[in-house]
This record gives sequence, structure tokens and C-alpha cells, in this order.
Amino acid sequence: MPDMSKGSSGKILTCFRTEKGIRDRNEDACGVFSLGSGEVSLYLLAVADGLGGHPAGEVASALAIRALHQAVSTGMNTLPDLKQSSLETILAAGFSKANWDVINHASGNPRCLGMGTTLVAALINQEGEGILGNVGDSRAYLFSKGPER
Repeated sequence: MPDMSKGSSGKILTCFRTEKGIRDRNEDACGVFSLGSGEVSLYLLAVADGLGGHPAGEVASALAIRALHQAVSTGMNTLPDLKQSSLETILAAGFSKANWDVINHASGNPRCLGMGTTLVAALINQEGEGILGNVGDSRAYLFSKGPER
């Protein structure tokens, strides 16, 4: 499990930056969520980027982040432990829910037909250990002494 960079206070530091690039509108969505309470506390970090050249990328990316967050939050209630396999199961369920919500929304809204998004997310504990999931060409970086890809 990767070790996430910690600040001098021992807290995990996160940041994000988004830019619309050459597109008319920004199709990115980001989320930093603190999940759980007590002994079982996790952080969900996620970035989604709507597919350029496809309709409603901003809708797809926002739906993916929301669905991922909902599914992982719900999965926290069923966590038997914080082992890597348990975290993988919850994150995979979140990616599946995000995929389902984007497809379902597109099928019911002609303006959104064909929309899609990338999704990259990390689920980490308070010690900075965790797992990473990725679909598409968006990337996650770990900064420690320097960027790692």
C-alpha cells in the first residue's frame, strides 16, 4: 500500500487544480471526502474528467464523483476490517456504481447520450495507506520527496 505524504502536523495534505483547457467549459469534477468515524476512518480522493468531444462531459464527471462517494460511504457500513482486500471491494463497488449511474442517466436523457468520463480515486486510512483505482487516461500522483506516477 502506498504511503501518502503527510504535513508537519501529521495530517494528510490534499490539493486539486482544474482547468478547462481548450474546451468551452470545464468538464472536471473533484472530491475530497472524510468517511466514517471512530476507529474506522477513511479518506476518499477522486477526480473525474468528462470525455472531450462527447456530449455532457460535465454531467458525467459530476455524476461519477457523486455515485462513487455514495457507494463508498454505504460500503463503509459493511466493512469487516481495513485490510486491502476489503478496501478494494468497496472502491470497486464505487466504480461500478459510478459507471451504472452515468450509463443510466445518459440512456434517459437524449442530450447526454454518449457522455462519458474518466475516474481516478484513492481510498486511504489515517496513516496514509490505501488503494488506488483508475478508469481512463486521468492520472494520480503521489508526492513524497518528489512526484511518483
